[in-house]
Amino acid sequence: MVGVRPDALTVHILKPYQYAELEVDGWEGFKSRILVALSAYWEVTEPKGIYQVGIRYINKIIIPEKKADIKEYLQMALPSVKELPKKLTRFMSQVEYDYEDDVRLILSQGYASVSQEHNRELLLDLDVIWSPPEPVRQEKALEMVDDLHLREIIAFEAIITDKTRELFNV
Repeated sequence: MVGVRPDALTVHILKPYQYAELEVDGWEGFKSRILVALSAYWEVTEPKGIYQVGIRYINKIIIPEKKADIKEYLQMALPSVKELPKKLTRFMSQVEYDYEDDVRLILSQGYASVSQEHNRELLLDLDVIWSPPEPVRQEKALEMVDDLHLREIIAFEAIITDKTRELFNV
């Protein structure tokens, strides 16, 4: 899916993450789609440059245990406070980190859904955004796409626990 509006282009992919027409899987397949969309956008709109580049991954983590402690799955889970009730029914948190090179990471986490009949679903949303001080050309933006993707992977791996990794490797 591609979204276009004045001064903005977004490229989205949902499960299943397959790119049969490109004969490429995973990140390289998605990056190929970004390149096709950006090239078409550039040709039609002839922009002065790119003002922002972002890579965003929204992960849904299905917890197999109904009463699991979130801390077993996410490093940054909310701390417990002894004066508050033990049962946490909903939560959502967001923090923002600045790198030293005009890149920021917005990390959101919380329950995607909770019910008595179903397992808990955690939402882990990582948005890595580069906002250069001056508009940049298409080539520089594409270089940053790889850099931002790498930062997203590093952040994701830092946040999840081994127990979460086991869920992805099943």
